[in-house]
Amino acid sequence: MENSPSVLVIGMGGVGKQRLVYRCLTNRFIDDGYLVSLEDQWGHCIQINGQTINTKIMLALNSNEYEMIDLNMYSRANCFIFVFSVDIYGSFKEYNSFLERIKKYKQEKKYRIVAFANKTDLNDGHWNIERNEYLSFFRARGITVFETSALKGDCVNDGFCYALTESYNLLRRESEKAKRPKPKDMCLIQ
Repeated sequence: MENSPSVLVIGMGGVGKQRLVYRCLTNRFIDDGYLVSLEDQWGHCIQINGQTINTKIMLALNSNEYEMIDLNMYSRANCFIFVFSVDIYGSFKEYNSFLERIKKYKQEKKYRIVAFANKTDLNDGHWNIERNEYLSFFRARGITVFETSALKGDCVNDGFCYALTESYNLLRRESEKAKRPKPKDMCLIQ
């Protein structure tokens, strides 16, 4: 495979994208107020079918100021992790605007989307979205949902591993498709 499997973590500010990435990479919750640099990406190794695969995890900036950087990151990713926070209803409603951005940058290229419902460790009184609402929304679109907590680590590694495996499988299928012999020109006998 020419490209390494890569995921781009997207979602509005305040939903915990950075914390989820750090939890995945370090298995610790980091609460240090870190600011995203212009192009944040990390290498990450995972096991797929007993084979160690080098992958990339990228974190989107989501700013109109950096549209060219976003274009580069969206173009390189073939799997997107859409993160919304259960305590910010508007973050869930932002899905369609992120989907439009994915379609704009990916055009006809294939991609997968995985959703992370983050901050599920909060007490029910802090939730501003019903669990059934987001589950039925994403299931109707064929999108797998992971209920995550960057603070506690719930489902974070499973979600990233799933997304990176989806990215790997998509690249593998595209690579195999490109290697198939093309049918020879045929003569038309009338």
